[in-house]
Order: sequence, then structure tokens, then C-alpha cells
Amino acid sequence: MTWTPQHRHSLSGAVTDLMATAAAHDVRVLSARQRFVLKLAALVVVPVLVVGAFLIVVLLRGSTGALEVNAREGTISWKPTAGTISPQKAQGLDPSTHFIDSARGFEFKKLGPEFGTPETLTFKQLLAKKGLPATPGSVDDSPLSQLFRHVQVVRFSAGQDLQLRFTPQTRMNVYGKMLPVGSDLALSFANELLVYTFPKNGIGGLRPNVVQFYGLVSQSLQPVIREIAARESSILAYGQADFDNLRIDSRTGQLHIDRALLVTESPTAFYGVEIQFSNELSQSADLWRELRTAIESFRVINSK
Repeated sequence: MTWTPQHRHSLSGAVTDLMATAAAHDVRVLSARQRFVLKLAALVVVPVLVVGAFLIVVLLRGSTGALEVNAREGTISWKPTAGTISPQKAQGLDPSTHFIDSARGFEFKKLGPEFGTPETLTFKQLLAKKGLPATPGSVDDSPLSQLFRHVQVVRFSAGQDLQLRFTPQTRMNVYGKMLPVGSDLALSFANELLVYTFPKNGIGGLRPNVVQFYGLVSQSLQPVIREIAARESSILAYGQADFDNLRIDSRTGQLHIDRALLVTESPTAFYGVEIQFSNELSQSADLWRELRTAIESFRVINSK
């Protein structure tokens, strides 16, 4: 893999995090900067979700074979037909080569030692890791808000986090054009893999399908999406996010981030598997390759 020497930058999952925070809390108590990000999400997300949902339904009905998206450095491929494994076979996997989470019901090929020991987080703890406060206001009783209250997150990260600050001069790529962010916002970014487990019994009796669930968890990827594929009960998307005039630790510059999201399900849970990588944090081609391998090898442990 050959990386260009220029420095590039991105917002990562901040919009998704704040949209979820709003879903779980009364929007009236959000801070000014949170309201700004929600307005940005509303402007750039809603039109795409309508068209995107239609395209995904067509893909789900008519596609065959593996899911494949063309990433900047190689293809990310995932085979739904090989996307499940029985509990008995999962127990026989080698823990030195596979990460096996029997409690949450998934496994994938193990990441290298650079990613260290995984963290198990609640959604509020994940927000804190990214430097985004969980709003302590009144709780919305809507069923979808419960989805984010019960989510469990397993996080693998490599190296030190970057501290990013967005200013009124910062611009992001939205549908191929660099547009001003227009607000002051700080958060952290890492080369990482995140596995979100959403129990289906925690959403107040609602029964969203996998397309609706994808629309709920993919907002921050939509404005920068490059490729999408769907098959049966799974969706795979890839995007590239770019920022300029972004404060990165102690300097100002540009950042490029590659992101991919796999959404799938079991009879009892929805899963969101997200990888994100920037060569600003590491020039190693191995890290991006390991992240791709992990998402490609992800399987649900399913007894049915």
C-alpha cells in the first residue's frame, strides 16, 4: 500500500454519536455545539437516507454473492453465506487467532498486538472517550431511544488518539464539495474497530428491519459515502472523509479518514461493525489491512 505524503483530516463518528445522544435525551437540553452538529446532520443526512434506503432495498432484493465495496486501498469483501457460526464451532476456534465474544454473540479474526486489549463500553462511555459529553437532561421515553441505552460497545484502538478541534474556518467534504463546518467542536480520533451490539428486546416492541437499522446508525457516513452493497440481511458501506483547516493536536492542517460500516443481525440482536483509519496516526499498511480483515471475517454466533 502506498500512502500519499500529504496530511488530511475528518469528523469521524461525531454526528452519529450526537444523533444518538439526541435520540436518548430531550433535544432541548443539548448544548449549542451539539445543536449545531444536529443541524448539520439534518442538512446533509436526511436527503441521502431517503434515496439510500430505496437503493438498499433494491440491492437486498436483487443482489447475489458476496458484499464488496471498493476502498481506496483494495476491496473490502464480506460473504453473508459465511456470516454465521454455530456455538459449538465457535467454541472450537483458536483464541490466539480469533476474537470470540460468546456473551454478545460474535467472532472475527484477531487484530494484531498494536490494537492492545479491547475495551467494553456503554454508549455514554464511548461518548466520553471521543470527548463528547453525554447530555444529563430528561430522558425521552420513545422506544428507539432505548436502542442506544442498551447498546454494548467493544472497542479496539491502536496507538494514541488524535485531538481534533473544528473551528469556523474548518471545511469538510459533503457530497464532493468542501463546505465550512461553521462551529467550534473538539473530539478525539483513533485508528479503531468498534462492534456495537443492539439487543432487539430493548426497543419497546418495535421491529425495525436491517435497512431501517442501517439508516439509524449510519448518519455520519452518509455525506462522504463512496460505495455501498447489500445482501440478504446485511449491508456494507465505505466512505472517505476529508477536512482542511483543522486543528490536529498542536498544528493546523488536513486529514483524510477511511471508514467502513457493516450492519447485520441475529435473531436477538443487530450488529454494527465500524472500522476507521487515518495515515495521520500510522503509515503502516498493516493496520488498515488488519482492520479490513477483521470486518471481512466478522461472524454472528447463531444457534438457530
